[in-house]
Amino acid sequence: CIGCVAGKYVAESGSDQSSDCRDCIAGQYSASTGASVCIDCAAEVPFSDAGATTASAWPLAASFPQQ
Repeated sequence: CIGCVAGKYVAESGSDQSSDCRDCIAGQYSASTGASVCIDCAAEVPFSDAGATTASAWPLAASFPQQ
């Protein structure tokens, strides 16, 4: 099995290809290597970008529209 880096997960059981690692979607994160699922951000820290390793209480700058 492959151990994907933090911020990614592998949904394919028994996968041995790094290309099977997928980014956690925005609003989820994976803090550890080898995750098979991503964790939903909690209500008190609801923000994360795709591929995040942690959640944040504040939206990231990239989330704001450009003026």
